[in-house]
Amino acid sequence: MNTMGRCERCGKQSQMLTGSWFNTQLICAGSEDSCIERERSRLDFKRAREAEEAACAQGNYNYPGIEADYRRWVNE
Repeated sequence: MNTMGRCERCGKQSQMLTGSWFNTQLICAGSEDSCIERERSRLDFKRAREAEEAACAQGNYNYPGIEADYRRWVNE
């Protein structure tokens, strides 16, 4: 659950949140050092985005992502 605009990954307050392409976290956006920008710079970003888009096209709107294990993101 997201509380008062806090990024679920890094914990920073943010006025802009978006859904992660890799899991179900709401993450910060809107700055160069945001969590969404770090996701976009990953080599497997295209694979994560395509996997979610394919799941949604099949009607799976609760797709957990290719890295549903949030522990992978701790201290990134």
